[in-house]
Amino acid sequence: SPAATGAAPPPQALPANVKPYPLEVCLVTGLKLGTMGEPPVLIHEGQQLKFCCGACPPKFRADPAKYIEKLSALTKSAAPQTQNPQKQ
Repeated sequence: SPAATGAAPPPQALPANVKPYPLEVCLVTGLKLGTMGEPPVLIHEGQQLKFCCGACPPKFRADPAKYIEKLSALTKSAAPQTQNPQKQ
């Protein structure tokens, strides 16, 4: 089977119904992910979120709507992504 090639499993494989986090930076602070170690991951309403440190998820939970709106704005302002309908 292809899984037996000795390759490392993908990090934190996401459930099919969860959208991967599209940014390279923390949604709360704007700092680059990984600058303070392994980024904490949170799933909120089908969207994966990543943060720069453990102090940020509680800030997100305090006002999720604000940060989801920010995520949406940042995603739109990022380089235009080609939509590939074949992609699962």
